[in-house]
Parts: sequence; C-alpha cells; structure tokens
Amino acid sequence: MKREGRASATTDKALWLQKKKVCRWFYIDIRKALDGRIDREDAIVRVPEDKIERTDFGREVTRDLSTPAKEYAALMYPVSQVFDWDKWQDGLDKHWAGDEHKAVREDFRTFKRNILENFKYYHVPVIALDRSTSKEAVCVVFEKVNTGGKALDASELVTAIYAASGHELRKDWYGDDNTKVRHRRLADASRHSRYPFEHLCVSRVSQPTRRIFTFALLQTAGMSGIP
Repeated sequence: MKREGRASATTDKALWLQKKKVCRWFYIDIRKALDGRIDREDAIVRVPEDKIERTDFGREVTRDLSTPAKEYAALMYPVSQVFDWDKWQDGLDKHWAGDEHKAVREDFRTFKRNILENFKYYHVPVIALDRSTSKEAVCVVFEKVNTGGKALDASELVTAIYAASGHELRKDWYGDDNTKVRHRRLADASRHSRYPFEHLCVSRVSQPTRRIFTFALLQTAGMSGIP
C-alpha cells in the first residue's frame, strides 16, 4: 500500500507540474482507525475522482468505492461527511443488518464516538483583537503565537492587520486593468534601473530586515493614503 501511495503522490505531483487540476476523494479506513497498533494517519486513504483505484495501467481494479453500498462493504468512511454521519450510518445499518453483523454496527458506533465526534466538537483556539488594539500589541501577539506550528512571514502579518480594517493589500498592489497601481508603477520604473524589479528576491532578506520592513509598513499613516 505504501508503494501505491508513493506512486499516487508522484502522479499528483506530475499533474501539478503540468498545471492540471487534480481531484481526489479521501476516506477513513474504519478498521485501521480503530486498531490501536496502527497510526491513524495510515487510516486515511486517497482515491481518484471516480473513486476506483486501478493498477497494471488501469486494467486491474484494486479498490472500488464508487457507490455508497461499496463504501459500506469496505467499511471506508468518506471524509466529506465527517460532520453529517446520520445518513451514512443509516445506510451502513441496512447493509450490515442482522444479528450476525451486530459487531460491525457496533464498530461503527465506536468509530463515531472516538473519531468522528472529535471533528464535530473540536475547539479551535481564537485570539480576538478589536479595532482599538494597537499595531504594536498585534505584533507582539503575532510573534508569540508564531513560535509554534507553521511559521508565518511578515507579509502575512501585514495582510492580516490591514484586512481587518477593510483594506485589500493585493488590490492595492496589483489593481486592475484601469488603474496603474504600485506593482505596475514599480515594474515600469525598474525597466530603467540597473536592478530590474523581477530580479528582487524577498526570500533572501534576513529576518531582522523583514521585521524592520514590517514595522515600517505598520507605521505608514493612513491605510488608504499609502502612496
């Protein structure tokens, strides 16, 4: 299965490089999710858009989840329904009806309690800052929160601060066909410079320099009055 997973990921990457849209469905393998010896990440299964996995250049079907009945039979729960399991559970109960399949129905109820309800009742931590909060205080909160998880960069901080006041930095930078805004003015000016705008690389700027640049932007007077 791991080989197949790597092959599928390689195929997706190849499609991405070709700028082709890739549609995938994700499922949770109920049996694996309930098995304490298996990492729950390994219980997540990805299948193609038609929900049919094939090998041998498409000649052999290795997994078919193209109908709800086949999902019930394989005990593969669709991630798209993690917040609305009632209808799927009704179908599973009918598919696995009878006393001889009572254990399967109980397994799903355990899966619902231990897995699905974690999605439904998960609490997302939120830090609420009103408009009266100073930009310096926002920067302090940003820096403290940014010590764990995915690191955010200076541009994301600036975007968040100005978006809260209704100012769209992207629109201010790129504008539209009728308005020559910052990006186009800078691009025009760079044509006459020794260092064209296209050659600038923000990612090479050191972190202290980025921080100074961020604070300089934050000190700009008037959001709508930026030159």
